[in-house]
Amino acid sequence: MGTLTDVPSIHSLTSNALAHGESIMSEHVNKSDELAADMLVERSGNEDPDLYIGYLITGVRTRMMQEMDACLSPYGLTGAQFIILRRIADGVATTAAELCRVLEYDTGSMTRMLDRLEEKNVIIRERSSDDRRVVKIQLTPQGTEQYPKLQEQVRLALKHRFAPLSSEELVQLRSMLERLTKS
Repeated sequence: MGTLTDVPSIHSLTSNALAHGESIMSEHVNKSDELAADMLVERSGNEDPDLYIGYLITGVRTRMMQEMDACLSPYGLTGAQFIILRRIADGVATTAAELCRVLEYDTGSMTRMLDRLEEKNVIIRERSSDDRRVVKIQLTPQGTEQYPKLQEQVRLALKHRFAPLSSEELVQLRSMLERLTKS
């Protein structure tokens, strides 16, 4: 498992590929996962048109997570783990219960995810001095140092995923997704 100082950025590894217009992540994404996502889209296109958009959204999410996994794997992290780190770093959640509520995880899954992150020394769990029943979660100094670099790697991966869209289309997509999230 690499550390941030041991592993060059995805950007530096693929600057040649970018210069030639080649895909950053496609070589890193598991081809069987990619094929499964393609099959999902192809099959669902012949089904109920009202359900088709759900299949498409699921396919985009799957590809996003694959690309996050690929860019974070040199650091021994996954996209799902990064999402948890992001919620902690942003102060959205400071306990396992809050993370479960925000991310819609069950408590057992969240405990296992937090165990892995603690083993990687990016988070620490400590009992609250005010209420011993509460266990607070925060980034470790290593996690705090790594987080901005991990965030940049994820940003580059997501930028790649949405590269086929124009700036205007991205603004429209964001607006539509925000409306759907709030409704």
